[in-house]
Amino acid sequence: MLVRLPRTDRFIAHKDTILEFWHRFDSPIGPLSLCATERGLARVAFASEHPPTPSDSTNHILEKAIVWLQSYFSGRFLPVDFPLELDDDSFTRRAQWALADIPPGSTRSYFWLAQAAGSPSAIRAAGTACATNPLPLVLPCHRIVRADGTVGRYRGGQLVKVWLLEHERNHGATTGV
Repeated sequence: MLVRLPRTDRFIAHKDTILEFWHRFDSPIGPLSLCATERGLARVAFASEHPPTPSDSTNHILEKAIVWLQSYFSGRFLPVDFPLELDDDSFTRRAQWALADIPPGSTRSYFWLAQAAGSPSAIRAAGTACATNPLPLVLPCHRIVRADGTVGRYRGGQLVKVWLLEHERNHGATTGV
């Protein structure tokens, strides 16, 4: 169950008052940095992105995200049961939310993603939505592939994308573009 938070302008007016909790999660694909606010999980960052140094502070949202990631990497693909911090309703955000509809082990094309976000001709923008996804794995942009079935690029690296897809398939999930 994904929880979509209502749009708010508090990030613009009060950005300096938002309390962030950062935590390092060691995974089979390398360290991930998780960031949550009081409202939801805001960021999953690969080490190659040079995120802030985690303080290993935590809150209830981070604790749920950690359990979810532990389950994911052990081959149990659970629904997301914690809120996500994604505020606006742009095409990019609609595309990122649509990623949650792709089952583990399945793949979809950029065209599918553009359609799911409501703009079938916005295929390049669908690619940008994947490239700027602040919550990889949770909103699984690694499940988007090129129309010819090749994996294409990935923020965490092409080898990581291939690993994630194979991990899902090896644990009983299905596939199909």
